[in-house]
Amino acid sequence: MLPASNNQNFLMRDKETGTWWQQITGKAIYGPLRGAALELVLSDELTFGEWRSESPAGQVLAPVAKIYKEYDSNWEPDVRQAPRRHQFSRD
Repeated sequence: MLPASNNQNFLMRDKETGTWWQQITGKAIYGPLRGAALELVLSDELTFGEWRSESPAGQVLAPVAKIYKEYDSNWEPDVRQAPRRHQFSRD
């Protein structure tokens, strides 16, 4: 996924299809999958302390050192592929 922004709304472009997805709606707004929607995944926002008290056996994810070199450290050039001017519908 590549990050971008549309009116302070996070956008992501998947490298597989080149489709741009809007975070707030989960809808594809540009690219070959335009009009498709991601399945909603319910989530909750809480402090680390609240999470820790609710899930004492929970684990926190961290980068895996042995595969860290596989992470895409040169993502900036791909962001230039973000649609610069696009009329988004209000629906």
